[in-house]
Amino acid sequence: MTFRDISSRLTSSFKSIYFAVTTIEMLAEHEETIGRLYAGYAEIFPEHKAFWVTLAFEESDHAKKIRELIEDRKKGHVMYDAEKYDSKAIKASSDYLRQQIDKCRNEYVSLVNALSVALNIEKAIIDGKVFEAFKGRTQRTRELIRELAKSVTDHYQAIQQKWSEHRQY
Repeated sequence: MTFRDISSRLTSSFKSIYFAVTTIEMLAEHEETIGRLYAGYAEIFPEHKAFWVTLAFEESDHAKKIRELIEDRKKGHVMYDAEKYDSKAIKASSDYLRQQIDKCRNEYVSLVNALSVALNIEKAIIDGKVFEAFKGRTQRTRELIRELAKSVTDHYQAIQQKWSEHRQY
């Protein structure tokens, strides 16, 4: 193996780590953006404020946990498969979220519409198997990944229940 081969492999490895960390950070920011949308819903639906504030807080917690995974990735405790969930998907979803935040601030949004948007967001995360892109190498990181996936499912179920209570036939 030549110096050039070793250099090329190291460069490729560093690029892989950099892009994985960048993509994971985008995912953390995505969770924060979801939280901002839910906080916006809390403002326009005061009678359901506790529901939306709880979800917003939990989205912030998701971002914190994802950032823990970044640190664990740097230590080699977590692998991230960027092919399972790439930065383009995260960017497209983040753009959608910002549009919904603007709509929430500037247009009339019904509760059922807000719940429908929230359902679609959480379902996209579940269907996209976002957290399957992470593979924990330690018990703690595997548990953290499971907690994140379960929390999204819990959000979906809570939103689905509230949507069912308020939808009109």
